[in-house]
Amino acid sequence: MAQAAGGSTKPATPNDINTYMTISVVTFCEARGQGVSFDKSIPVALAGQASAVFQKHGGVVPGSSEPLSEEQFFKTSPFMLIGGAMKVCKDQVPDDQQKKFEKAAAELKSRSKK
Repeated sequence: MAQAAGGSTKPATPNDINTYMTISVVTFCEARGQGVSFDKSIPVALAGQASAVFQKHGGVVPGSSEPLSEEQFFKTSPFMLIGGAMKVCKDQVPDDQQKKFEKAAAELKSRSKK
């Protein structure tokens, strides 16, 4: 997939990530609205974000001094995408996926309180 552009990258800011995630959420919602399956909509929506994170920022995101691997990116980004989609186009997220997200979010919240 996307690889870092040689030496001309700078770490992503929180604003950068917010912008890329917003674009991904809108892309997901539009894909779902056009009849693209849930499972196919996720990688389609994340493709642009991945490209920006790796080409423009070398995979370095806020909170990390080391670049993310593509595997790490695609392991964590769908969770954030679904969270955003549930705020923007909840009707496009299947009920079972909403429940799965809510359960995972509750577990993360309880872990962060410890």
